[in-house]
Amino acid sequence: MEDDAELHAEEDKKLRELVDVKNLSEGMIHSIKKTMTDHPDKVEKDEKEKIEKAISDLEESLKSDNKDDIEAKNKILAEASQKLGEKIHADQQASEAQPKKGGKNKEKTVDAEVVDAEFEEVKKDDKKK
Repeated sequence: MEDDAELHAEEDKKLRELVDVKNLSEGMIHSIKKTMTDHPDKVEKDEKEKIEKAISDLEESLKSDNKDDIEAKNKILAEASQKLGEKIHADQQASEAQPKKGGKNKEKTVDAEVVDAEFEEVKKDDKKK
Protein backbone atom coordinates (compact mmCIF):
# COMPACT_ATOMS: atom_id res chain seq x y z
CA MET A 1 0.00 0.00 0.00
CA GLU A 2 2.82 2.39 0.83
CA ASP A 3 4.58 1.43 -2.39
CA ASP A 4 1.43 2.21 -4.30
CA ALA A 5 1.17 5.62 -2.62
CA GLU A 6 4.79 6.42 -3.46
CA LEU A 7 4.26 5.41 -7.09
CA HIS A 8 1.30 7.77 -7.43
CA ALA A 9 2.59 10.61 -5.25
CA GLU A 10 3.51 12.86 -8.18
CA GLU A 11 0.21 12.16 -9.92
CA ASP A 12 -1.69 12.90 -6.71
CA LYS A 13 0.23 16.14 -6.25
CA LYS A 14 -0.68 17.31 -9.78
CA LEU A 15 -4.32 16.36 -9.27
CA ARG A 16 -4.41 18.22 -5.95
CA GLU A 17 -2.95 21.35 -7.60
CA LEU A 18 -5.56 21.14 -10.37
CA VAL A 19 -8.39 20.81 -7.85
CA ASP A 20 -7.04 23.76 -5.82
CA VAL A 21 -6.82 25.97 -8.93
CA LYS A 22 -10.35 25.01 -9.98
CA ASN A 23 -11.72 25.75 -6.50
CA LEU A 24 -9.94 29.10 -6.38
CA SER A 25 -11.30 30.02 -9.81
CA GLU A 26 -14.86 28.99 -8.98
CA GLY A 27 -14.70 31.03 -5.77
CA MET A 28 -13.41 34.04 -7.66
CA ILE A 29 -16.18 33.76 -10.26
CA HIS A 30 -18.82 33.57 -7.53
CA SER A 31 -17.36 36.49 -5.63
CA ILE A 32 -17.10 38.75 -8.67
CA LYS A 33 -20.62 37.92 -9.86
CA LYS A 34 -21.97 38.72 -6.40
CA THR A 35 -20.03 41.99 -6.26
CA MET A 36 -21.35 43.00 -9.67
CA THR A 37 -24.90 42.19 -8.56
CA ASP A 38 -24.53 44.07 -5.25
CA HIS A 39 -22.90 47.14 -6.85
CA PRO A 40 -24.24 47.48 -10.40
CA ASP A 41 -23.72 51.26 -10.38
CA LYS A 42 -19.96 50.86 -9.82
CA VAL A 43 -19.35 49.02 -13.10
CA GLU A 44 -19.10 50.89 -16.37
CA LYS A 45 -20.44 49.16 -19.48
CA ASP A 46 -17.05 48.41 -21.07
CA GLU A 47 -15.63 47.13 -17.78
CA LYS A 48 -18.67 44.94 -17.26
CA GLU A 49 -18.25 43.43 -20.73
CA LYS A 50 -14.56 42.70 -20.07
CA ILE A 51 -15.37 41.07 -16.74
CA GLU A 52 -18.22 39.00 -18.19
CA LYS A 53 -16.01 37.81 -21.06
CA ALA A 54 -13.23 36.87 -18.64
CA ILE A 55 -15.77 34.98 -16.49
CA SER A 56 -17.14 33.05 -19.46
CA ASP A 57 -13.61 32.24 -20.68
CA LEU A 58 -12.64 30.98 -17.25
CA GLU A 59 -15.82 28.94 -16.89
CA GLU A 60 -15.10 27.33 -20.26
CA SER A 61 -11.53 26.65 -19.19
CA LEU A 62 -12.74 25.01 -15.96
CA LYS A 63 -14.36 22.28 -18.02
CA SER A 64 -10.91 21.11 -19.06
CA ASP A 65 -8.12 19.74 -16.91
CA ASN A 66 -5.51 22.17 -18.22
CA LYS A 67 -4.13 23.76 -15.06
CA ASP A 68 -1.97 26.31 -16.88
CA ASP A 69 -4.90 27.52 -19.01
CA ILE A 70 -7.13 27.85 -15.93
CA GLU A 71 -4.44 29.83 -14.09
CA ALA A 72 -3.97 32.14 -17.09
CA LYS A 73 -7.73 32.81 -17.41
CA ASN A 74 -7.93 33.31 -13.64
CA LYS A 75 -5.23 35.98 -13.86
CA ILE A 76 -7.08 37.70 -16.72
CA LEU A 77 -10.29 37.76 -14.66
CA ALA A 78 -8.45 39.14 -11.63
CA GLU A 79 -6.99 41.97 -13.73
CA ALA A 80 -10.34 42.71 -15.38
CA SER A 81 -12.17 42.93 -12.06
CA GLN A 82 -9.48 44.90 -10.24
CA LYS A 83 -10.96 48.30 -11.13
CA LEU A 84 -14.34 47.23 -9.75
CA GLY A 85 -12.73 46.34 -6.42
CA GLU A 86 -10.81 49.61 -6.35
CA LYS A 87 -13.98 51.66 -6.91
CA ILE A 88 -15.89 49.85 -4.20
CA HIS A 89 -12.99 50.20 -1.77
CA ALA A 90 -12.61 53.93 -2.53
CA ASP A 91 -16.33 54.53 -2.00
CA GLN A 92 -16.24 52.68 1.32
CA GLN A 93 -13.25 54.72 2.46
CA ALA A 94 -15.00 57.96 1.50
CA SER A 95 -18.21 57.04 3.29
CA GLU A 96 -16.33 56.08 6.46
CA ALA A 97 -14.40 59.34 6.43
CA GLN A 98 -17.57 61.46 6.33
CA PRO A 99 -19.10 62.22 9.72
CA LYS A 100 -22.53 60.85 10.55
CA LYS A 101 -25.67 62.98 10.53
CA GLY A 102 -25.65 65.59 13.26
CA GLY A 103 -22.05 66.60 12.79
CA LYS A 104 -19.81 64.91 15.32
CA ASN A 105 -19.77 61.30 16.35
CA LYS A 106 -21.11 61.73 19.87
CA GLU A 107 -20.70 59.42 22.76
CA LYS A 108 -23.86 58.54 24.64
CA THR A 109 -23.94 60.25 28.01
CA VAL A 110 -26.34 60.17 30.91
CA ASP A 111 -27.44 63.54 32.28
CA ALA A 112 -28.55 62.11 35.62
CA GLU A 113 -26.45 62.58 38.72
CA VAL A 114 -24.50 59.49 39.74
CA VAL A 115 -24.73 58.57 43.41
CA ASP A 116 -22.24 56.30 45.11
CA ALA A 117 -23.97 54.22 47.75
CA GLU A 118 -23.21 51.42 50.19
CA PHE A 119 -25.52 48.51 50.74
CA GLU A 120 -25.82 45.57 53.05
CA GLU A 121 -27.09 42.19 51.93
CA VAL A 122 -29.89 40.89 54.10
CA LYS A 123 -30.49 37.17 54.09
CA LYS A 124 -33.95 35.63 54.60
CA ASP A 125 -32.89 34.09 57.91
CA ASP A 126 -31.79 37.50 59.27
CA LYS A 127 -35.20 39.06 58.47
CA LYS A 128 -37.09 36.70 60.83
CA LYS A 129 -35.10 37.64 63.92
